[in-house]
Amino acid sequence: MTVTAPSPLDASDRRLLLQNEASVAVQAGTYKVAVTTEVTGQGITGTRKDASHELTVAGPRFALEATAVESLYPPPGSSADYRQTMAHLALTEPSLPWQRSADAGSAPWLALVVFSAKDLRADPVTGKTWAECEIKDFLAECAAPKDGVLLPALGPEELPKGVTLCRTVEVSAEVFTDVLPRLGETAKLVFVRRVREDADRTWADGTKGPGKATEHATSVVLSARLPHTAGDYSAHLVSLEGMGAHLHGTWPLTHQNKTVHTVKMLSLYSWSFHHDPDAKGSFEDAVKELATRSGNDLLLRLPVPGGSHKDTAAGAAARKRLSAGYVPVAHRLPTGERTVAWYRGPFTPVLPAPPPFKPEKLTCETNALAYEPEHGMFDVSYASAFALGRFLTLADPALNQALTLLRKDALATVHAAVAQGAARHGPDGPAAREALARARTAPASAGPGGSPRVARHLRATGSARRDLEALLAARMTRPTPAPSPAPALESDGGAARERTDVRAELRAVLRAPQGSALAGFVSHVVDVHAAVIDDALCARKLLQAVPLDHLVPDPRLLPQESIRLFAVDGTWLSTMVAGAVQMGQATSLDHSVGRQLRRRLLNTFALPKYGMLVRSRVVRDWPALIIEAVDGARSVLFSPPRRLAPDLLLAYFTTAPGRIVLRRPAEQPHYGLDGEDTVKLRNLTDAHHLGQTLHNHDCGGILDLRRTGCVTGLPTETLTVLTEDATRKCLNRALRNALSDQGQWYTDEANKKREELTAAEMGLQLLDTTARLVLSRADGPSDLNASAPEATS
Repeated sequence: MTVTAPSPLDASDRRLLLQNEASVAVQAGTYKVAVTTEVTGQGITGTRKDASHELTVAGPRFALEATAVESLYPPPGSSADYRQTMAHLALTEPSLPWQRSADAGSAPWLALVVFSAKDLRADPVTGKTWAECEIKDFLAECAAPKDGVLLPALGPEELPKGVTLCRTVEVSAEVFTDVLPRLGETAKLVFVRRVREDADRTWADGTKGPGKATEHATSVVLSARLPHTAGDYSAHLVSLEGMGAHLHGTWPLTHQNKTVHTVKMLSLYSWSFHHDPDAKGSFEDAVKELATRSGNDLLLRLPVPGGSHKDTAAGAAARKRLSAGYVPVAHRLPTGERTVAWYRGPFTPVLPAPPPFKPEKLTCETNALAYEPEHGMFDVSYASAFALGRFLTLADPALNQALTLLRKDALATVHAAVAQGAARHGPDGPAAREALARARTAPASAGPGGSPRVARHLRATGSARRDLEALLAARMTRPTPAPSPAPALESDGGAARERTDVRAELRAVLRAPQGSALAGFVSHVVDVHAAVIDDALCARKLLQAVPLDHLVPDPRLLPQESIRLFAVDGTWLSTMVAGAVQMGQATSLDHSVGRQLRRRLLNTFALPKYGMLVRSRVVRDWPALIIEAVDGARSVLFSPPRRLAPDLLLAYFTTAPGRIVLRRPAEQPHYGLDGEDTVKLRNLTDAHHLGQTLHNHDCGGILDLRRTGCVTGLPTETLTVLTEDATRKCLNRALRNALSDQGQWYTDEANKKREELTAAEMGLQLLDTTARLVLSRADGPSDLNASAPEATS
């Protein structure tokens, strides 16, 4: 297992498209529509105002809905080294940053601003760095601000329905000047990110893709601050509406010829993180830690302890069990005594051996218990699977009802077939079809077979029924005791003669060697009910139904920051199906139906062969983590990887993968530097290699582009993104010049005179392509022998 260094975008990553902005037909706000009539002619001149009307184009202004933010980075509450990170936030509505403007023009009205703990004024009572107030009170304060306090100049607009509160942050004029983006920079820090989703795909477990190619768009807002001082930071998505006139970096900050000492802004969304220069919080650091702490053995099993007992026969047997993935568990015997037993779930580090029983012959958990007389211990693995299957049926009312109806329909159909002689002609003859139709449509009052004579006879005595069931259940695991004869429903002699006649008819049918024909009726009934049962007991739902403590029965099997590989024990899941189908069986006919149903289910089963569990902060902090598993050029993922917990990921494979890759998707990237002081340049002009890294070609000296404090005169943590003075250094032109030096600037007439990168071009250069974790066949489950992982950069 290796951790590879940052690499060019994969072919699959070229679904990513960056766009400068999203077009907005009409910005949000209040508009006045006036209609006038101008009349001109010989001797006539005049203009008449006919009508006017005010209308409001609605849009978020004071708050955002909870679903408005799709993703953000750094993760809320995280602690890591973020010196090279430009915080960012992705909004689900791609046009939102352009629905209003900061300066009554085209400048976006949203900016992501990162404040240090000392930048914000905390409430002395609550300790919060933001305040909540009524929108109407905030608007009143904006209309009549206190001396020395700068608030946004917001025009009149109809208040949104259902939104009454807003959040604000207060900063000093010095912080406002040093940290907030300049008006010309705002457009370079916001762009649209479009991702083309995969077209139709059907996984091996039956899960289907979207059915057609789709495009998903979000708007990305970047912060220009690179945290340097250790401590807490807060990222706020602030509104710049009505603040454009003060975003030019002039000092001192004034408003209406008065010096400003405090600035109060709307905060639409915020989160906090901690910058620790000594912590390892990048994706590359995280996957390196995962590779290191996964240990020398990647298989899902407990470490085998040493000690003096290792040379004893019992010690050798215990080591063998542990190496095979078993764990000791508490077990209660039928007598009530408590002891210890071995258990292993469906995930095993070795290729499972055939069990000492056939799952289709199981009728209870006890049949699946294995006993080791040499050491006096039970193996409860398959017994637990059988019991879990029974609980699955109990917990699923639809499945329970479907199984009950199946058994009732099977009994009714067989009785109808016997009553009409259809058993002599097989399940495909006309009499059989008529019997099946009558059995499925007969009212309940007509009796199980739709024939009153047969129904009364079967209620009166169980002998014919026993003969019929014996014929259908030739492969029964155990015979069903004969029930005691029930009291006759009629006591007169005529009814007794009728029972004798019917018994003779049934015996004549049962003596004929047509048992296979009768079994065919049961198969027909199973097919009728299969749709509901197949859906409830398909491989995908069974795998999802197994509780985590049955998959990983001991937390030591899967420690923090570890990857574990395993094979899937198909017999364990087959035994679980046997338990689910067996629930509610009472007669030998029920068992016959159950056997046919199990065979049908197992014949249509598509089970994974191998799998992988990942327990790591990589899963928690990067929710869009991509798992790739290939054998040659073919993907062997059985189903979409599934999260069992915030930090736990499960992936299944159809066969042993030759290569497994864990990586962060390029369509949900991070942004920032690629080194302490550099940005790796990306191809900008070659359409076939657009976005790929230009190896050994960097733009250095990034930290020299930080702003100078308006009061201190010292470098701040905020980058100068763009300046109005073309002779001054800034990030945008530094990247442009570095690209030009590598022949990566446009030579066509339309572009060669451009002095600036667009927002999308700059976003492409700031993409952070990170390391990836690679497991090769030597580590993988081809023979279920994993070698020690190796972490390299």
